[in-house]
Amino acid sequence: MVAEVVSRSSVRIDREDKRRLYALGRVPLYLLIDPLAESPSLSVFSEIKDEAYQVMTTECIGTPIKLPAPVDFELHTSIFKV
Repeated sequence: MVAEVVSRSSVRIDREDKRRLYALGRVPLYLLIDPLAESPSLSVFSEIKDEAYQVMTTECIGTPIKLPAPVDFELHTSIFKV
């Protein structure tokens, strides 16, 4: 599992390039914390097929989000301060 936080200096890299690279590297679960989104959010990418993540779940910061296997638990996103 990898977790990234989008930063002002590397928005495109954080939101697009790293997702592609982590899928190519077969990272099974990728979390993207985006405090710069219109509504600050956390996205979970999983289920790699054809070198791309097939499933994306997004919740606003403050809303719990389910992390699938191999982690398999509910993350309370209210711990993130944005």
